[in-house]
Amino acid sequence: HQKLTHLFDILDLDSNGLIDTADIQAFIDAIARSRNYAQTSLAYRALKRAYLGLWEKLAQQLDTNADQKITLEEWLAFFEAVDKDNAFAEQFVRPIEMAMVKLLDVDGDGKVRLNDYQALARACNIPQPDIETVFKLMDTDSDGTLTEYEAGRAIVTFFMSDDDNAPGNWFFGNYRR
Repeated sequence: HQKLTHLFDILDLDSNGLIDTADIQAFIDAIARSRNYAQTSLAYRALKRAYLGLWEKLAQQLDTNADQKITLEEWLAFFEAVDKDNAFAEQFVRPIEMAMVKLLDVDGDGKVRLNDYQALARACNIPQPDIETVFKLMDTDSDGTLTEYEAGRAIVTFFMSDDDNAPGNWFFGNYRR
């Protein structure tokens, strides 16, 4: 629960104990600032469309009382169910993996560079030294970039693995602080 609570806290940008559309919009804006996207740019609109689409998918699954807000209890209950059902996990985690890899690969060349990951990591308030360390751990072939496979595996690992030493478990920073 510790890493999932950590991710919940990252996404709850206003720290009110809920994740809602305002938090996701603030997260989008933080990533856009990190990438120097103007709010009127095509890149910003594509980023916004992608993250709001991911939010809608999450909200459909997690928002059990349909109030357009996700509580920590709803969040943890959902991921506990995912953890127990491999078919459900595949149905849910795979689309998140694909969307996140697409969002990370800014230029669409199939590679995630450190600066691509940094934009997301900064929005998650991950300290710079941790960003570089985590990136190197996820770069399993040590070529200085993450392939779509490496990035995807890290994301799946975050959601599905209990192994503290698995690099993907650190995708959203040090959750043990």
